[in-house]
Amino acid sequence: MVKAVCMLLAACAAFARFSADAGARSDYIFSESAKDATFSRVYGTVQYQSDLEQIALNVSARGYYGLEHPEYKDGWFDEVTLSTDIGDGSFLIGKHQVNWGESDYFRVVNVINPIDLRDYYLSYIEDYKSAVKSLWMLQGQYFADTWSATLIAVPDFEPLGLPKAQSGFSNDVIDAIQSLASETPDDFSIESTGAALRLSTTIGDNDVAAYLYYGWNPEMIVMSPRYKKAFRRKMVGASITRSVDTFVLRAETAYYPDETLQLETFGETKSDVLKTLIATDWSRGNAMASLQLVNTCICASYTSETAVDQNVYEGSLYAEISTDNNNITFSDLTLHNFNTGVGMNELKVKYRLTDVLNVFAGADLFWGDKGVLAGYEKQNRAFVNLKYFF
Repeated sequence: MVKAVCMLLAACAAFARFSADAGARSDYIFSESAKDATFSRVYGTVQYQSDLEQIALNVSARGYYGLEHPEYKDGWFDEVTLSTDIGDGSFLIGKHQVNWGESDYFRVVNVINPIDLRDYYLSYIEDYKSAVKSLWMLQGQYFADTWSATLIAVPDFEPLGLPKAQSGFSNDVIDAIQSLASETPDDFSIESTGAALRLSTTIGDNDVAAYLYYGWNPEMIVMSPRYKKAFRRKMVGASITRSVDTFVLRAETAYYPDETLQLETFGETKSDVLKTLIATDWSRGNAMASLQLVNTCICASYTSETAVDQNVYEGSLYAEISTDNNNITFSDLTLHNFNTGVGMNELKVKYRLTDVLNVFAGADLFWGDKGVLAGYEKQNRAFVNLKYFF
């Protein structure tokens, strides 16, 4: 037995690939009313991959540690999967992340994994595709000549991940939410977990996909001054992408019947929700830009007497240009909610000192005092970030 284990470990090491990164970020908050004038942390990721015959093992772990506040720390396995190719398809089992759809900062059909903002509330700006919580799942894929299908079963539940209350990356709204006790789903079991389906094909010059999802809503609804509770979520959606010269045109839409919402005026209610996103990306040489506009329609539902009609409009604009043989990159991102007037702008400069060491510097500027960004207008900040790749 011991000999067999040793042979297995030796085989894994022979076909293994290790990678890692480590970084340190320090923020200086301008406001005199901020909890801390500075907030610093170190963070890192370790990844291990091995291929044994037809089976691939992938393990990834992440963590962070607050320097001024040692209690602000966490570490977790980001991914633990076994996958294999079977004929014209593939099969995966383990703790995994799935990113669907064409949107970047606004989740329309990308609903399987909850957002993970524990290490930094705005981490989705830095790497929105990895700023999600992994879930245990089974995933099967089939690839035909002109279409493909992905079927996922999710026997797992995790709520939206928010930063610790009273931390340098929190605000008054988050502090209040984090003080509430969470109620796990009463009927959570293997029979009542989640499932998702994606079908994709190419029609002419268009990449088209359709999506179905039935599972848990990770954005736990505030039920009372004391509790948060999870509810079921249903979604059907579609996306389309087309390249035209130096532009990429993107659109996606999703319909959520009987979505449980927490509205400021009506409290908890059930309404049908329709999300629609249109976007365009442009790139030429060492410059690129991306514009996204999204509408969330909260439509009156026959199942609720308190349902209301409401439209929420949001948008993002991102621009980037590189110089000095791509060693220096300037970028600017603006997010804005046209209903509440809340938004933010991040101006950042990236300098590649070496192939393995990058330096970032910039500023996060906020405006508006409503919604999830309420309170951040008092936390305008400048930051410096060092990142080393092993």
